[in-house]
Amino acid sequence: MKGEISLDSVEGKGSCFRLNLNLPKCHGSVESLADTALKSRKCALIDQHPMSQLALSHSLENLGMSVSRIAWEQLGSRVAIDQDLLVIGFSADEITSGLAKDRIAHLQNMIVPNNLLILLSSSDATLHNTMQELSKAPCIQKPVALTALKRTLVQIFTNPASLPAVPEYRSSEAPSFSGRRFIVADDNKINLQLISNILSTSGAEIVEAENGVEVVNAYRQQHPDLIIIDVHMPVMDGKEATRQIREMEHGEIHTPIIALSADVIPEHRDALISAGVDIYLTKPVDDNKLWQAIDSLINIGHSSSLTTELPLASDENETNSMGALAIHDIQEALRITGGREELADEMFRKFMDDLPQQVALLEQHQADSDWDSLGEVAHRLHGACAVCGVPALKAAVYNLERSAQQREPDDIAEYMRSVGTCCIQLYTLDISRNQTRQFSAE
Repeated sequence: MKGEISLDSVEGKGSCFRLNLNLPKCHGSVESLADTALKSRKCALIDQHPMSQLALSHSLENLGMSVSRIAWEQLGSRVAIDQDLLVIGFSADEITSGLAKDRIAHLQNMIVPNNLLILLSSSDATLHNTMQELSKAPCIQKPVALTALKRTLVQIFTNPASLPAVPEYRSSEAPSFSGRRFIVADDNKINLQLISNILSTSGAEIVEAENGVEVVNAYRQQHPDLIIIDVHMPVMDGKEATRQIREMEHGEIHTPIIALSADVIPEHRDALISAGVDIYLTKPVDDNKLWQAIDSLINIGHSSSLTTELPLASDENETNSMGALAIHDIQEALRITGGREELADEMFRKFMDDLPQQVALLEQHQADSDWDSLGEVAHRLHGACAVCGVPALKAAVYNLERSAQQREPDDIAEYMRSVGTCCIQLYTLDISRNQTRQFSAE
């Protein structure tokens, strides 16, 4: 092919390969991909990754569309509203941190174009289904071939009914599991309260545990019908507890186990499945998805037709100073609690009461350069953020946890400042709301 390949290698650091190929341009291919349904259509594009944004922009322009590259802060402005289509690309980091889910949830409260397309840097089918259900829009993997992009866009504008259906499983009341016994395990008391409260509405007996050892002991003594277990717990994690339970069963019985985690990395999920987990759900998980998972494990072959109406939040979402993520996303908190306003308020109140102690622990571990302990506290705090509807703090804590794992003092200091800023914003918002409530009561 008359190309060139070169190599630079430095001992102890690694190697860099370069490949150059001279290939003829295929004339007429771009024009043949253009479609009358797409020509002159206006598109707003959001993608935080510069190279990905550039590639997507060129692809959309090659299909005959007019493209405006915008930032998250511009959503709701005239430049975004006047478009025929909004395309959002999420990187692997945005997906892993939970930022992608938070931004899609925040999108529901904004005025945006009627047509939406989500592109994800992931091949995880479960993630695609989750994002599709949350956004009510088609989700495809990126990088995406031009022909596949064209096919999806043409369907959006000419035949939206042909797009994959968004799965529906909603209920105004919980299914009945009266007489059943469920073990629920999570070292985060707020998360444990949420899952226990949701499950108790089904009539099932709930046995709570805060680590893997307690789960294994409860399994021996209680003979449960189902186990719902957090992955990251002290003393013994969910993976090891699952492995020990499967060994005790000797293949004679099989107790269904659902694992819950904020970790969306496919390799970690596969490891849990290999250890014996039946279903893996990512946090925050709403009650509809939880009921669907339980129903499929306990009542095999039973078809449920459950529907849930989610009430609108009475307060408007407050955004942080960056304008990208909400300080307190009430609508998201209600979605997680299945519309239970009292439960959402109680969990947020407990979260705010516990937050100063968690921040003090973070500061102490930073002062001691104890990165392992700092990472553990950040992980627990991240889990609480995920179910209380505080996406700005959740993102900051995730970055802090990751920098602690990498043992980068400068990055840790930066994200500690971000955590502090988010906490101040939360305290200020909380005080303002309490004063408003007191004034209204008077």
